[in-house]
Parts: sequence; C-alpha cells; structure tokens
Amino acid sequence: MAPHQHGASENAPTLQNFAALFATWVPLLFGCWLIFVATFSKPELIVGSVVALLGGVALCVIERADDSHFRPRLRNWAEVIWVPWLVVRGTYEILVVSIRDLFGGKKAVSAFRITRFDAGESGDVHDTGRRVLAVLYTTTTPNTIVLGINSSERVLVFHEIDHSAVSMMTRNLGAIAP
Repeated sequence: MAPHQHGASENAPTLQNFAALFATWVPLLFGCWLIFVATFSKPELIVGSVVALLGGVALCVIERADDSHFRPRLRNWAEVIWVPWLVVRGTYEILVVSIRDLFGGKKAVSAFRITRFDAGESGDVHDTGRRVLAVLYTTTTPNTIVLGINSSERVLVFHEIDHSAVSMMTRNLGAIAP
C-alpha cells in the first residue's frame, strides 16, 4: 500500500476538474458582465475579461477549500425564476405602503418574523446550498430581508415591510408556512 502523502486528500479536485470549472465559469461570468454593462466598447470588454478571469480563479480557490460546502441541486437553482416576479410584487407592496403612510392610512405592519424551515443536515452540501439560495433569493426581493436560518432550531428569521404570506419560492427552498 502506498504511503499517504502529506496534505493530499482522496477527494481533492484534480487539475482536470479545475480546468473544466474554469472553462465553464469564465465565459458565463463574461456573458453576465456583458449583460450588466450592455455595451461592447473596448474598455468594457477588457474590464469584463479581467473580472471574468479573476472570478474563475476565485471559484477554483473556493472549490479547493476543504470547507467548501455549497452544492445546491438544479431544482434549487431553478427557483430563481420566481425572483423577477417577487421583485415586482415587493416593489408594488412598498409603493402601496408608502402611499398609505403619506396619506395617513393604515400603518404597515413592518416586523421581524420567524417561520419554520426545513434546514436539513448541517454537513450536507446540498442542504447548505439550498439554505444559501433561500437567503439570497428571498433577500433579493425589496420588501423582505432574511436575517438568517437557525439550523438547530429549524427556523428562518426575516424582516418584511408589510405582513404577507411566505412566498412559494421560499417555501420551495424549505420554509414551512403556517
């Protein structure tokens, strides 16, 4: 049996894995940059190339980290489809609350809330990914800010501008609405 090399991990990503990761993410990051800046000017193409390359290197470094535990399932990533609608709905809710406040109407019930959340296992990379996406996607909406998920208590703690039902997206990612 060969001696175990110091610092080598049996599950360590190979150079081939890094090359595939880099080759996948750099063009994707560059494409996102082009969408973000909405121009093909030479300075933006240069900056976008540098940003995409740095992003690719950063992703490889994160992938190499022993405590990198972010592996959401495709169905969790797909919940992003709800975000544009929730941004529009949240913006509308804020507008309505602002108009009501401006004209002395019913005050908003801006409050911290807690809802049960299926946090899964703390060491499971898929559950960790799902929790991260639940926080990211839900906080992207303008009317809700997730303060965190208490995995041991299995609750999601958040603040919302006006009391409303927990979104289907957040429920699909683990929230258990009453």
